[in-house]
Amino acid sequence: MKITKKCVLALASFVLLMLQAFGVKFDAPVVNEILSSAASLLVMLGIITDSGGGDAVGKDKDERKDESADGSEETEKRAGDNEKKE
Repeated sequence: MKITKKCVLALASFVLLMLQAFGVKFDAPVVNEILSSAASLLVMLGIITDSGGGDAVGKDKDERKDESADGSEETEKRAGDNEKKE
């Protein structure tokens, strides 16, 4: 399992919510910025990976390439069907 930036931020958020539930007080926006900066630093150091914005969760790059290849084949088939109708 790859450790991603989203995973680290989700776990940190969970811990912070649990601390708040037990009565610990802190400034949430400041802590959020610190955690985001720390996660970005870990990405730059290569310790964790950045899953990239908008990617499907749990899919590898190869799987996304396969999906896009399938979509382009379908588009080509549709274009061929339209040419036959004319």
